[in-house]
Amino acid sequence: MNNVFSAAQKLRLDGIQNLVTGMGVEAYDQSMGMQLFSRPILNQQQQSKLLKYGFLRKLVCKLPKAATSRWGNATIIDGNADVLTDLETAIDKIKVIIPGELPVTGVRKAFYHALFNAFLTGNGAIVIHTIPKKNEILDLSQPIDLKNLKQIRKLVVLDRWQIQPVLTQDLEEVIYFQTLMGGASRIHSSRVLWFDGEKLDSWGRMQNQGCDESILEGIYEVFMQYAGGIQGAARMLQDFDVLDIAIKGLWDMTADQAKIMLVRAQQNTQMQSIYRARIRDADNETLTYSTRSVGGYSDLLETLKNWMQANTEYPPAILFGEFSTGLGASGKSQEERTLWNETIADLQESRMTHQLIGRHEAAPGLLDILCACTEGPTSGKTPDGLGWAWNALYTPTPTEQADLEMNRAQMAMTIAGGDPAFLPQYILSAYGGSDFNPIITLTPEYKKQVAD
Repeated sequence: MNNVFSAAQKLRLDGIQNLVTGMGVEAYDQSMGMQLFSRPILNQQQQSKLLKYGFLRKLVCKLPKAATSRWGNATIIDGNADVLTDLETAIDKIKVIIPGELPVTGVRKAFYHALFNAFLTGNGAIVIHTIPKKNEILDLSQPIDLKNLKQIRKLVVLDRWQIQPVLTQDLEEVIYFQTLMGGASRIHSSRVLWFDGEKLDSWGRMQNQGCDESILEGIYEVFMQYAGGIQGAARMLQDFDVLDIAIKGLWDMTADQAKIMLVRAQQNTQMQSIYRARIRDADNETLTYSTRSVGGYSDLLETLKNWMQANTEYPPAILFGEFSTGLGASGKSQEERTLWNETIADLQESRMTHQLIGRHEAAPGLLDILCACTEGPTSGKTPDGLGWAWNALYTPTPTEQADLEMNRAQMAMTIAGGDPAFLPQYILSAYGGSDFNPIITLTPEYKKQVAD
């Protein structure tokens, strides 16, 4: 057969079928092959575009929202209700600035947006702006001085494209952060609450300006394969119907009029796939379909879904909306609920608690700074045993609550009969805070009587 095409068309003329289907043409042939390449880390624009996918948006938003929805409360040793109330009020009134949005109030909202930034871009940051006691101009490049604080002016929430750590040559401690907003300027690390994303090794962070990866990095490739698999299933419903084109005088056309034959074939098939059509010679021109059966494709999609599931911390009921089956199934089994709550609790403890209560003097937490302010809720005196407790992630049903109360009452009766001196301590631990019972809480007067 004569080659009537130029090399620029990149056609492999293996047989007459290639002229019809476009086999070997990258623009048309989906079965020609695959490409393997090293993809660079997602940039800011790519991350923003991927967030438009509903599935990926859930991946970014669901855990930060769950980790901050039930929130928590400050704790102190003496349990003074007035001090705790003042702390809670002050926490809820702190001004929060999120670039591009109207100002809001409340540490909870600041933490949600910082976690969201960490999941989407790789890292999130909360920059603490304070007002000194003396009439000084605030210098963010200087370490925060807990002895010279009047109040917290505002919290500014940034992402890893707006602020980055300044890496030292010895790669030890990060002392400064570099903000890229309104001109480059340095901020001391004691004024920054830094939220981790998907951790990289030291070499990876060096290549990524000292930052972590977006949570989308690990799921991007497999999600695209899964989405492509769903689209492929729709294509196969059409492509696996074979179009049989019988053209009278075909062989005469190929001998003298190959270009005419090609145009005729293109008009009939639109060059969609190798599985789409074939051309043969016949006395009378006909156009018929023959359907092929396709099996195993659902198993392929399920494999891709499981692979995608393995790259996340989400249970299927949360990620895919796939609920347990059977009579009376609620879609939230005990195992899935426990796994989800443990995932949230781990996120709260590993990424948020130390941001509220500092681990050492050089890195104070937000509550440490708030209590050090002379115009703060504690007038500059940090209460003994200042801590933070997260609220329970699961609210017992009325039946579970009744069983819990009965067990506590039986335990109190047992203690009263065996060791009455221990009874007040048990009552205080069982009924003294919302961590144990969301319904019954001791009054401050009774707490004082028990303590005495």
